[in-house]
Amino acid sequence: MKFAEVVKKILKEYIVKEGDAFDNILVLNIFQDLVGVESLIKIEPKEYGKSTEWMDIVKEFVPEVKRLKKEIALQKNRKLTEEETDIIENVWYDGSDAYDSVEESIDSLPAIYQAQIEAIDSIL
Repeated sequence: MKFAEVVKKILKEYIVKEGDAFDNILVLNIFQDLVGVESLIKIEPKEYGKSTEWMDIVKEFVPEVKRLKKEIALQKNRKLTEEETDIIENVWYDGSDAYDSVEESIDSLPAIYQAQIEAIDSIL
């Protein structure tokens, strides 16, 4: 593999980079899992959509997601700093075991979402 290909591969492993548009943080799990066309309910409606425990989690976190999205939209001309990028990288969940089943998601994801909310609030 050529050096340039290795560098491109390494760069793609990071969720956000210094200088990225501030709204790139919308790729965090809390935004992707709970709202929009790629939410867990839309991807796995039989499993997640029918789980009352999962729906309770959605009800708990969606108001925060909406609040954060509005605040992030107000920062549309802002670029991520190196420090902000590190904060986001530290709370992004890139594993898969929390998504193995709705039960695993219920057990694991709320703590991840809470950490992401706190991280975003700290940089807004």
